[in-house]
Amino acid sequence: MHLLPGDLIRLVETPKEKAKDAVEALGGADGIAYALNVSLDAGLFGADVADLQQRQETYGKNYIEPSKPATLLALMWHAFQDLTIIVLTGAGVLSLILGFTVGHKEKVLRNATTTRALAGNAGTAWIEGFSILLAVTIVVMVTALNNYQKDKQFRALNAVKDDEKIKVIRDSEPCEVSKFDLVVGDIVRLDVGDILPADGLVLTSSDLKLDESAMTGESFLMLKDKTKAPFLFSGTKVMEGMGTMLVLCVGASSQAGMISA
Repeated sequence: MHLLPGDLIRLVETPKEKAKDAVEALGGADGIAYALNVSLDAGLFGADVADLQQRQETYGKNYIEPSKPATLLALMWHAFQDLTIIVLTGAGVLSLILGFTVGHKEKVLRNATTTRALAGNAGTAWIEGFSILLAVTIVVMVTALNNYQKDKQFRALNAVKDDEKIKVIRDSEPCEVSKFDLVVGDIVRLDVGDILPADGLVLTSSDLKLDESAMTGESFLMLKDKTKAPFLFSGTKVMEGMGTMLVLCVGASSQAGMISA
């Protein structure tokens, strides 16, 4: 393989007006396929596990790490932002302070007999404030734990949902592979409704138009072909036509991966 991950990233990021020249400088689609050691007719060989693993080691897996989950402490702080919790905390602190200070002052001002009667009250006056603060702490912790469990389950569901089947050509035959098993050099078949799983180079196209608003913010459809707009980006959606593409960048090296990083 003569093209390194950095070479492919720079190729995909080539400005549109220079894209055709950049592809031709590498010998066109045939030259790029040769550099990636893949046949444009047969695709990769699914039985060659060593080759597939080598491609993953060299170019990375087609998996984008999700953002780190919030810590339990951060979730507790978020739960504490509730107005009711803040008011109760203030009331608890105030009650706690009064329980210690007011009882002490009364003890000094009253006579010895009354002091002994109030001493017991002063000694337990702090319990009300402490009880409020304890209740607030329990509510905050329970809320944070519930949110932590929900986030964990949500991430697990997302992992299952994201593992879709991708239509590729391997061993000269159309087949499907897991999105996470897609590697650089794979040939992907594109149809209406498909969301591109990686960055790639157009091999064939028939009125192929994509919605790239998720990538560029532009609402109009982009016509893709081998000459004027040969590069395709992960996360964009096929709205019209069909085609095939040669996978160039996957996972964290793809445009979607770099944006989410």
